[in-house]
Amino acid sequence: MTYGVAALVIVILAAIFLIGPAITGFSTYQKVKGSGLSMDDFASDLGKLRDQVTEKAASLQKCDEFSNELFTRMDNFDQQISECNAELQSKITELTQEKERSITLQSEITDSYEDQLRALREDNEDLTEERNDIQEEYDAVVADAGRRICCTQKVLENADIKYYDVEDNKIVCKTSEGNEISC
Repeated sequence: MTYGVAALVIVILAAIFLIGPAITGFSTYQKVKGSGLSMDDFASDLGKLRDQVTEKAASLQKCDEFSNELFTRMDNFDQQISECNAELQSKITELTQEKERSITLQSEITDSYEDQLRALREDNEDLTEERNDIQEEYDAVVADAGRRICCTQKVLENADIKYYDVEDNKIVCKTSEGNEISC
């Protein structure tokens, strides 16, 4: 019985494998016959379709290769862009630090300049006060010397002398115009 069951299983499997393709072939034959094409026309059309499929597959292969090449190039460009961005960021950082150093230096120079300017203004004020004091002393000395000299000349030489003036760093006694004397 074991051989009988095995033989039956083999017959059923052979029938499935042989009958299935036969049914598919017969069904295809009926469709071709119903389409109005002869088997030769159908085989010719099928050959053309196979050629077109082969041609499209080759074209698709070329597109796939081109696409892979583009992706590779895009990856290279992405790498280059990343490197450029890193270099750009480095330059921005470097320039920002340089700007900060320049601002600090400018601030230090400005502070120093302002300190020197303040000191020079103070010196100028001091010198102006000192010059004014010296001018007052000079004017007082000249007035006293003019009065003494011209009063002496008025008594000794010319009674009409009433004024004095400083000309070429000398006191000149005058009868008109100048600094009035009182003896």
